[in-house]
Amino acid sequence: MTGNFLVFVLILCLVLVPRAHAQPHRLLESAGAYNYSLKGADWGGSCVSSQQSPIDLSATQASCSDSMVFDLKLASSMVTTAVVDNGYTYQLDGEFSQLYATDTSNVLLGYIGTGMFIHAPSEHTIQGVSYDAELQIVHKIADQFASDSTDARTVAIVSILFKVDNSSEPNPFFTALSLGNLANETQEININLDSLLSPQLASPLVYFTYKGSLTAPPCTESVNWYVLQQVLTIPGDQLAHLTSRWAGNETFAKGIGNNRAIQSLNERTIQISGNSCQTQYVYYFSFFILFIFVAYFIFKLL
Repeated sequence: MTGNFLVFVLILCLVLVPRAHAQPHRLLESAGAYNYSLKGADWGGSCVSSQQSPIDLSATQASCSDSMVFDLKLASSMVTTAVVDNGYTYQLDGEFSQLYATDTSNVLLGYIGTGMFIHAPSEHTIQGVSYDAELQIVHKIADQFASDSTDARTVAIVSILFKVDNSSEPNPFFTALSLGNLANETQEININLDSLLSPQLASPLVYFTYKGSLTAPPCTESVNWYVLQQVLTIPGDQLAHLTSRWAGNETFAKGIGNNRAIQSLNERTIQISGNSCQTQYVYYFSFFILFIFVAYFIFKLL
């Protein structure tokens, strides 16, 4: 009850207090400043710091917490935006979402959505598995919560992974983008993100969270990442609209896509939350019981 009340207060604050909007492309350098031909190994500056993204997310490395808050509100009305081919990704600017979430320091913060980026293949991996695409929904911390961020993490990015399934129906989100009709660098569309994504997402959401960076220059270490464990599907013909632009561009990425290489964890904390904690504890307890049984059986044989 206390947690729900606190989220309600945060929502009320975001609704009542004026806020400034930031566009996601302002976080990054111009498209001509870098490429993915070496998967980011040639990027300098903050890109060689110790808390970089993306990383591999492993349930065995993550601590499990059921006390965390993750309240993602996708916009349920039409948002007019543009699909922009900015040279290194497809980008959409707009207030597509609001987010109220605790970070790995257990600080609850409020964020306003500013836009989305798309990468193919995925930047994050789970248990060492790379997926076919990754949608990154970018949020900027709301002004009234900026002073509560204990380590200047002013950006929250919610990541959704996609894998190819040619038996699946066209994914509504990518259908709405009309990438096959993108004749110019910019194409205006109207989308309702809630209706496009929410029916595909499980409830409650299970997610990994950690403290990291932007995955492109300037690689600022200002991001609280929230990577959903659930992987959505996309048929191969829809993915082709991404791979033909990114993975198929030899000079831009040597044919291997617009994803940065996996970075070292460097003793950072990964937390996993949602409905998986109890399952994880049951798994480890069952494994322990099985180990005891096998050890006892072997002892009897001896």
